[in-house]
Amino acid sequence: MAPPWLDRTLTLAYLLIFLNAMQFATMFALAPTFKDALALSKFETGLIFAVSGLATMLAAVPIGLAADRIGARPVALAGAALCSAALVLQGLAPDLLTLLVSRIGIGAGFAAVLSAGPTWIADSASDARRPSAVAAIIPIAGLGTLVGPAVGGVLADAYGRAVPLLIFSALIAVNVGVLLLCPRGGSAPHGHDPFLRTFAAGRRSLIVMTAVLLMLLGGTTEAVTGVLVPLQLDHNGLSASMIGAILAAGSGVFVVVAYTVTRNAGRAVRPGVGVVSLLLLGGVVMLLASSGGTTSTTVGIILRTAVLGAIFTVCFPLAGLGADAAGIGRGAVYALLQVAGGLSSAIGPVAAGKIGESVGDWVAYSGVAGLCVAGAAWIFMASRRADERGILAR
Repeated sequence: MAPPWLDRTLTLAYLLIFLNAMQFATMFALAPTFKDALALSKFETGLIFAVSGLATMLAAVPIGLAADRIGARPVALAGAALCSAALVLQGLAPDLLTLLVSRIGIGAGFAAVLSAGPTWIADSASDARRPSAVAAIIPIAGLGTLVGPAVGGVLADAYGRAVPLLIFSALIAVNVGVLLLCPRGGSAPHGHDPFLRTFAAGRRSLIVMTAVLLMLLGGTTEAVTGVLVPLQLDHNGLSASMIGAILAAGSGVFVVVAYTVTRNAGRAVRPGVGVVSLLLLGGVVMLLASSGGTTSTTVGIILRTAVLGAIFTVCFPLAGLGADAAGIGRGAVYALLQVAGGLSSAIGPVAAGKIGESVGDWVAYSGVAGLCVAGAAWIFMASRRADERGILAR
């Protein structure tokens, strides 16, 4: 039996992930308001998201290794505190440079929360509960992405773009303060080899590489559509609150799908689920490419988010299984996921903005759809050659 304080500590750890996902997703709804207020181009708007993704990618590796060496709890709390401070700067940013600096802080802090946070939760859960405990991170983060754009859009329309960011900053700061007063939760010894050695071990594992590829392609799709879709809806005359409501509707579907996968984590954590999800994702992206109308764009973004719910939920427990099988630290493997997510967030928005301005949004969408199909083919062929099916079966 777990001590009674453990569930309370885990609940607050999940809340930390929820609040940080909420603030991160809110920027998708607020991007058009920053674009108008600071007179940004489509490329510069994409740059707002790209720098946070780049910061996530660069910070993830040292953060993951630090979580394995010194413990996941202090790393996760430090990252959340950094996000809280950066949100204040983002909300009050008077120009593009200040905004970009704030986004770098948010990207680095978010990397810590999503690398060290799952490690802390995994260390605190029992062996039997661990897959579901880690998989539950995604529906909880999905709830944050549901609430964030909707609440942030309404508050921005009523009181200005700074207000929701300042409120989210305060909530995260309070959450960090309460967690500092709580019991520390569980901890476990982790391997902490140098990153290159860890990466080499992970690269030999189909399970780890499947999780990384799913994160990379899912993140790229989310980044590209996350920039182009709100700008398209803004071009069609929708307000920030309406755009936020549409994104929130998609996040609601995301949560339902992620919760369903979490409830069936023992059967759903399979490379085959990734294959099917990537093929579906490619089809949905082509729907977005086919028309820029409000109805088709709304349907496409909701379906896209539903498929991403399955992809992202599978990633973390699949990576954890691969880490255990390869004998490497979970923090380092979760850091690999953040590198993949950060890379997609760094390249996707800028590429989407530039391609959209140069030759049209449909070219960017078609490229992403092609990558999804190619990724599904690789996972399918690799799984047929894999010698790790016994690990998944056990």
